[in-house]
Amino acid sequence: MKFLNRTGGGIHHLGLTSDKIRDEWKKHDRLRERVRPLESKPRVDQYKVSYWFLHPKANHNVLFEIDSAWAKTSASDMTPVEKTPDWEAL
Repeated sequence: MKFLNRTGGGIHHLGLTSDKIRDEWKKHDRLRERVRPLESKPRVDQYKVSYWFLHPKANHNVLFEIDSAWAKTSASDMTPVEKTPDWEAL
């Protein structure tokens, strides 16, 4: 409620997916000063989907969430389309 009182509402965050998540991360990491990723490396959720956020102050006051593309399969509701990269090795 504090956010709504302070800002008057609007878009909190916008989620985008990429089927080339490793390339997308390399681009955002290279442009770190401009797009301001909040993490030093992507997070990985319980479904093995990689994701990260871009700071709203660098992106027209919108928090962007970048996710690896995923599909619903018989194994899981969220199966990454691309194999989850080893982010520690990059």
